[in-house]
Amino acid sequence: MARHDLHRIWDHKTGVTRNADCADHVSGVSRQRCLAKHTSRLGKKNRETSRPGATPAGWHGTTTVVIGNCGVGFAPLRARDAERLAGVLEGVEEIPAASMFASLTFRWESYADYLDALADQPAGVNVGGLVGHAPTRYFAMGEASLERDRQPTERELAAMQTVVAEAMEAGALGFSISRTGAHAIPEGVPIPGSWAEDAELVGVARAMGERGLVQWVSGFCARDTSAEYPEVRREIALMATVHRSSGRPVIASVFTRPLVPTLHTHVLAWMDEERSNGADLRPMFNPRPGTSFVGLDNQFPIRASGWKRLYGLTASERLSFLRSAAGRAALLAVSDAANERAANEFHLLGPERCEYGRPPARLLGAVAEGTGETPAETVVRLFDESDGRQLFAGGGANQVPEHIEEVFRHPEALIGLGDAGAHVTSICDSSMTTHVLSHWCRDRGVLSLEETVRRLNSKPPTSSEFRSGDGCCAAHSQT
Repeated sequence: MARHDLHRIWDHKTGVTRNADCADHVSGVSRQRCLAKHTSRLGKKNRETSRPGATPAGWHGTTTVVIGNCGVGFAPLRARDAERLAGVLEGVEEIPAASMFASLTFRWESYADYLDALADQPAGVNVGGLVGHAPTRYFAMGEASLERDRQPTERELAAMQTVVAEAMEAGALGFSISRTGAHAIPEGVPIPGSWAEDAELVGVARAMGERGLVQWVSGFCARDTSAEYPEVRREIALMATVHRSSGRPVIASVFTRPLVPTLHTHVLAWMDEERSNGADLRPMFNPRPGTSFVGLDNQFPIRASGWKRLYGLTASERLSFLRSAAGRAALLAVSDAANERAANEFHLLGPERCEYGRPPARLLGAVAEGTGETPAETVVRLFDESDGRQLFAGGGANQVPEHIEEVFRHPEALIGLGDAGAHVTSICDSSMTTHVLSHWCRDRGVLSLEETVRRLNSKPPTSSEFRSGDGCCAAHSQT
């Protein structure tokens, strides 16, 4: 880290480079090598990485993105299967299939061909990819890959192993797996591989050779019915078996959830136990509350006919409808149940300042009570007063600050899971790196500046085993 009085800074709004007085400020040069793991930019890469820095992630110090997480991807691919794989990604990551077909050519079959297609696109960042279990399984098994009780034949497993071996040889950074029923295709069926048995996962991981990592999204607790979490323990044991059989490190997504407040503690302890016995398992964690944004530009989920009518209009027409007498009347005709649900589910976010905390005073119900309004009246008023800029935050995982800090402080926890390019209608986690620096380092003092930079920069590439000469993730490229 260095301290300087003057820096040349590029203003992304004007495109002008100017001098900036940085006296008494820290120059985070190393931060310009942040690695964004689990960005899920598959369907957006062709559009976004052609911009300087792959905005908005580049504005927050990210120069390397890793795509192909959560077991999804676009290679290997048969041309006739493009619509199915786009549907898989739409179901998991909420990226509209129409957007993918508008930005991707789908003119490849093998993973090597796919990397070549990515390399032909101008990129403002380093880009590396994981080969996903879902496209690999679908390539080998077709529609049968979606059947819960259908396991691959020896021939089909061998086909998957060949795909993964060739992908690793071509430059894939690893293999990604999804084991959660929450990842489903638009028809509601879990994506290919969700119910794969141990032998399949071990067999495919062995095909990786001596390269790369396994990125694992688990359905922790989804199959458990007791507080002892025996299925979670078995899942972690399976991760350890995959490592011991393949020699590849396993990075597993970890979340905290209020309904199972002790689950993350068990997960970390069991990973520590397996690691002490020689298994290379690491938790990956997003150290801020999971947040879905809703507003006038996407959709506020009040279930009433007036709101359905509002969101059937174009974005430019919605504010006029809301301000009209007829529109306002329609939007306020909401049942008590719908008002109560919105009151308890959403906090105000912004519009001037983005705060990821959940102060009780900002709960929609508390704000409405303080002004003597119904929640629907409060939403309509705030949309009107802010010219449609007011946002509301719905909670997901990682809502209890003490639980977030417990996982974040774990010495083996890797910072990641910022869905920078996924869930495009409701989530934007590109700023996670800035949040770590501002909240955990500057405001809370949980980490020193030097340790924060190390965890954002050096630790993920070291743990993931794909370092290049300058510390960035090595992306596939053509020479």
